[in-house]
Amino acid sequence: MTFPTDFMPDSPKPASFKLDRMVNVLRSVPITGAHKAQTRQIGEGYWECDLDYNPMKEEHFGPLVSYLNQKNGMHDSFGVLVPNFDRRGDVTASGNYISLSNGKCVQIQSPGSLAAPSDIFVASTNPNTTMTFSNGLALTSGVPVAVYFEASSVVSTATVQLFTSNTGTIGSNASSETYNVKEGRNFFCLTPTQSGNLYVKIAHGTTAGFTGWQIHEGLQVGVQTTATAPDVQASDAGAYYLPGPVAAMPVSLDSNKFSTTYGKDSFIKIKIGLIERR
Repeated sequence: MTFPTDFMPDSPKPASFKLDRMVNVLRSVPITGAHKAQTRQIGEGYWECDLDYNPMKEEHFGPLVSYLNQKNGMHDSFGVLVPNFDRRGDVTASGNYISLSNGKCVQIQSPGSLAAPSDIFVASTNPNTTMTFSNGLALTSGVPVAVYFEASSVVSTATVQLFTSNTGTIGSNASSETYNVKEGRNFFCLTPTQSGNLYVKIAHGTTAGFTGWQIHEGLQVGVQTTATAPDVQASDAGAYYLPGPVAAMPVSLDSNKFSTTYGKDSFIKIKIGLIERR
């Protein structure tokens, strides 16, 4: 599993999240003799996520149901954004959720040596329908950055990626993958393909607002003393923690059936059950 790039619509946002940590355990108890249960854990721990939405009107419900109806039940995977306690730069507090660049989502039990990240940019807008930055980000090839921002009024195609210059021209100087921007909260893992001063750019075909920027450099899992649940494995040592005011969790629907409730008051009620995909 890799870091998710296809996310559920962020508008409307869920009224509440319920996250359950699941650990599959095989348990056997003898019928006679000393009552000594034997247990054995099967596989890694994972998350189950229930989203509860306030009653909504059709214009808010439409984009959400259209997206979910395109999914083939439990077969297709996508991403959901899990909020943290607040939007301070210090998102490495115990109890917050944090993404790994390899797609896992874990909850911090003890930050350990996981340094509190700081924003590494100064934002500006140029006239060529492109968001740029007035200072280059000193990045290293292969070391990802977590890019978070909030977008409003995105009514046509918008993309985000790293570039080697801030001229405002979308050309051949791209230096990372390209991802689609959606209305609402956006959280991406951008991995530079070269070292040096690079810039985050958003190309969009119409006027849109972009606020709430946070850009944090990835912190390598293998050199941190951070304790998380579920535990990171030895195979995760080459991945990077991606701090952000949200965490990205790769999920699928937890059932092959997706249902909605239509009330007499013309409001629609919906609850969505998700299961983490690893």
